Amino acid sequence: MPVLGPNDIFDIEATGLPVAFDMVWCKYPYRQLGKEPGPAARPCLVRQAFTRSTLIKGAHFVVGYVNVVYGTKQIDKFDPPQGFHVSDIAEKQACGLTVDTVFDLQDNMILPWSPIYFSNQHNRPIIGGRLTVAMQARLKEQAAQLK
Repeated sequence: MPVLGPNDIFDIEATGLPVAFDMVWCKYPYRQLGKEPGPAARPCLVRQAFTRSTLIKGAHFVVGYVNVVYGTKQIDKFDPPQGFHVSDIAEKQACGLTVDTVFDLQDNMILPWSPIYFSNQHNRPIIGGRLTVAMQARLKEQAAQLK
């Protein structure tokens, strides 16, 4: 993970934190590169977010952390229950997506709430949308099948 400086974290009092079922734009790290940010922001699904006091350059800061699920437009890559598919037009709109997307429910990471990882690339809001109540129920059913 890159070393964070005080200017590398979002002010959570000003920006808030995403919550479970939000869709965020994240430079999700490639596994082979450890926790280095990926090259481009991709849609990721928020599992949970929390804060923790973190020592940064000798001072303690309240830092937000977000557990996100990997998303890709390669929808044939993961079948249910491992892959949570968003392909319905209304569902994509609710999530802030423009293309069919699949989320790999077995690939998630906890990342600091930081502009290093979370980006409004292409003038999109960092928190792009949210799963509908029906989508949340479907996701919970799929997740239960994976246990």
